[in-house]
Amino acid sequence: MAVQQLLKNKFLFIPVINVDGLHDIEDNNRYRAATYEGGSSAILPRRKNLNDNGGTQRTTANCEMGVDLNRNYAVDWKLNDMTEESKNPCSEFFAGQSSFSEPETQAIKAYLETKKDDLKFVINFHSNGNSFIWPFNGRENNDIERRAPGVLAIMKDIVKNAKFPADVKTGNSYEVIREKVGGDADDYITATYGIPSVTSELGVMGQFSNDWVIRSKEDAYEILSQNTKWVDYVFNHLPQYTEDLAKVEVSQDVLVSRAINLM
Repeated sequence: MAVQQLLKNKFLFIPVINVDGLHDIEDNNRYRAATYEGGSSAILPRRKNLNDNGGTQRTTANCEMGVDLNRNYAVDWKLNDMTEESKNPCSEFFAGQSSFSEPETQAIKAYLETKKDDLKFVINFHSNGNSFIWPFNGRENNDIERRAPGVLAIMKDIVKNAKFPADVKTGNSYEVIREKVGGDADDYITATYGIPSVTSELGVMGQFSNDWVIRSKEDAYEILSQNTKWVDYVFNHLPQYTEDLAKVEVSQDVLVSRAINLM
């Protein structure tokens, strides 16, 4: 990205949201042991925070405490009640006792409220999976055009014209991984503020050990070099996307849903 382009925009970075989870990983040699139903055991990275959910997990054998923060936002959160992995406190995908039950997601909510007029596009970087996933992730038949008019056209422009790594997968979570996810951060940002928000799963399996640890500095450089091109494209087209969204007529129903969210 050219220095001139950097000077034209304001970039806001949040390096990590699950601060306690990261610290726990570092303190425990980067991995935690977990035992699944049926007795089979596996070594898993910690994706949840350290909330013990009222103490229930401390009294349950082989139960990993914590909440999956990217299932804890207040859009389609109740869909998590439909899957055992999201409503089970011991699952690595546990969505919490309610939407915004966690201090981390509450902090992001407060931050978004203070920055909503400045934000024009949000990218959540995850690993891994080589995919570009947009809202709405709780839907099999995506109703993004009704819930966030104008955002889908922006996502499709990026996919069509930006340069992604080979074989990148695009769409909402059902289209990409055949799963519906409630309480997603992108869904909350787009549904609440009308701001395009997307998750980029960086890299492919062969570049990681145990699914998420990058094998080498060379692999890290390769992942970054392959993904900076589409990021540059987004930054360069932000003025156009902002102008396009400003022209979109938003119905009263959409404004109401943004005010109350879709739990």
